[in-house]
Amino acid sequence: MAGDNNTFLKVRLGAAMPFADLSPQVISVEIRDEDRGSDVATVVLADQAHVNAEAIREGQEMRIEMGWEGEHALLFIGEVRRTEAVAPSEGNATGRVRVTAYDLSCRMQGRPAVATRQHAGTLRSILSTLAQRANIPVADVVIDPMPEWPEDGVFLEQRNRSDWEMIQDLAEQYHARAFVEVNATASDSAEELAAGGGARLYFISQAALLAQEPMGSMVYCRGSGSLLEFRLQRIGSGASPSASVVTQNPVTGEVLRETAPPHAPDAPAALGPNQSEGLEAAVGSGRAASAAAAVDFANAQPVTPSATRPVTEQTGTPSDPALARGLIEQDQTRKLGLLGSGLAMGTVFLRAKGSVEIAGLANGASGLWYVRRVSHLFERQGDGTATRKTFRSRFEATR
Repeated sequence: MAGDNNTFLKVRLGAAMPFADLSPQVISVEIRDEDRGSDVATVVLADQAHVNAEAIREGQEMRIEMGWEGEHALLFIGEVRRTEAVAPSEGNATGRVRVTAYDLSCRMQGRPAVATRQHAGTLRSILSTLAQRANIPVADVVIDPMPEWPEDGVFLEQRNRSDWEMIQDLAEQYHARAFVEVNATASDSAEELAAGGGARLYFISQAALLAQEPMGSMVYCRGSGSLLEFRLQRIGSGASPSASVVTQNPVTGEVLRETAPPHAPDAPAALGPNQSEGLEAAVGSGRAASAAAAVDFANAQPVTPSATRPVTEQTGTPSDPALARGLIEQDQTRKLGLLGSGLAMGTVFLRAKGSVEIAGLANGASGLWYVRRVSHLFERQGDGTATRKTFRSRFEATR
């Protein structure tokens, strides 16, 4: 595994030459990757002569590449939205500038003119129109069936929402994720490929996200694994509700009720291979017997998931059963009500909006997890002659 001395970081202002390379002045970087909303990068720079405080302005494009010398990637493209300069209060202190940048979805935060707040066509065509006026290419719109608002039917009303607010509302309504992500594609120019790709708009259903191959795997093995720590919470109320919906045909008056499938059962309690082998030698016969008894008790008296997880009934629903059915569709990313938070060695493959396989945990926790938030953290400590650099990835995931 790569050591901290092999960390790689490049922070620059500008998309092409001439650009400003800020990397030597960086003290710390945090790139917060969200599965809903906008990604945010926070960069802290040394600023002894107050040059950065003067040169870095709102609206400038910022690109951040991070990783290890043998494995690094362009993780963020965005625009500077805020700078905070701190002048030193002591003679030997170093001035600092904190720069906050948002991904290119920040271009879609303004309210459009009233005349452009009604939309017709397929969801793909509407998203293309919104992205074009923000100068953001559209990558994928993956949702089946494709929503459509006919020219001679009911328009999609934007009302007083910004373009980005409306896109996020649509993503929630259709059980999808909408995001601007940095990726390289086959259609990129040689210059774009050399730069690590570009930022594009994606709108992908959660079913399609979960159907993709896992981004990678991590193993928790105290002292030697890529996963340094992991905290697991079982929260019954955090599971996606098992819901029912009632609709009424406005012509015939017929009442229809539909119910979502019941919650998936919990995995049987069991000691994993690494836990059962040598348990008595590691913790003593008393603790080993106690652990085994707890497992036997859990399997002898299992708790039905519906007893602890939410069950709801939707009312005031539309008369169209197809529209109402969407209200009871379960969130596949949190069916079991498991919430995990972990810290790993810096991992460029780990992104929000995808699955990762985690091994070495309890029997019911090992397996595929949906990553909903990742913070890539770089920090430089020490003076100019002896510095220590670290790269870590902190994340939250659900099952």
